[in-house]
Amino acid sequence: MKISKFILSFLLSFVFGMECYAQNERYALTYPLNEYFYLESFQEMEMKKSFSMEQNDSSFNAPSRSSFMAIISSSGPSSICPGQSVVLTGNGQKGCSYLWTTGQTTQSITITQPGTYGLTLNCYKCYYGTYVANPITIGSHTLNTDLNANGVVDVLDYIIFLGEYLTPCPGCPQDFYPDGFVDTRDYLIWVADIFKTCN
Repeated sequence: MKISKFILSFLLSFVFGMECYAQNERYALTYPLNEYFYLESFQEMEMKKSFSMEQNDSSFNAPSRSSFMAIISSSGPSSICPGQSVVLTGNGQKGCSYLWTTGQTTQSITITQPGTYGLTLNCYKCYYGTYVANPITIGSHTLNTDLNANGVVDVLDYIIFLGEYLTPCPGCPQDFYPDGFVDTRDYLIWVADIFKTCN
């Protein structure tokens, strides 16, 4: 009975180790040139010792180093228009928990506002450790004449524009032709953009 338990324990640890080894090697091959923070798995090192074998006077050894890297991927462009969204996803596998700088704890989050977003992974199964991904920045893509930032140039922007028409306004958003004064030149720029949509 003791022998059977020993054999079962050995087989489970070997299969488990092989799964972790395959994952580590896949990540090492997929992301060889990216510079990310990582910690090497302690279990992986133990697995390497049992994975070394001899056959026909030749030795096979696991590679001396495999690393897991925390990476954030985006489903869309690096800049979004008002009303648009983008999904950010962490690359962790089984046994990893997620903590975004937004406070969310899911593997993927939906972003509707420009900003810089970071991710910390805590892994328990294969990688054992805390991994910090390089943060990703989502910028803002807008039209200068979309004064109320709703994604389209329309009459609502014109009403805002009229509030400063024919007045000195250095640096204000209604001064499309930046000369410090809201006048006919700015109006013509607005007319050229009427009904344009941010995309």
